[in-house]
Amino acid sequence: RMLNKWAPCMKQSMFFLNNIMEIKFFVIEEGSHHLDVTHPFSTCIDQAARRELDEFKEYVRDFSENTEPKTVMYTFCLSETQTHHKHGISRQKEEKTEEKWLIQQGIGDIEEEMQRW
Repeated sequence: RMLNKWAPCMKQSMFFLNNIMEIKFFVIEEGSHHLDVTHPFSTCIDQAARRELDEFKEYVRDFSENTEPKTVMYTFCLSETQTHHKHGISRQKEEKTEEKWLIQQGIGDIEEEMQRW
């Protein structure tokens, strides 16, 4: 029950965990000692967007030298697969949801480019 409450928080954190592409929660079924995956989350970003994002991160690291504002925009895909078990039945029903997000990240003041940071 607590895992079900915690899973949405982990899903939201996938937006900020840049180097983590997948999180899976495993549950040991009581009595059977069977290991089940529940609430696996995964992210995807295409290679071109990954390159742009990496360049942006590099720019942010050197922002004290590069004081011009900069933004990057990319598509981010977040997937969740929920497995529904029926007690006593070996069949499982999987329900996959996929969300596509348009993400924009930026640094600096776009309106006042000459602002010193």
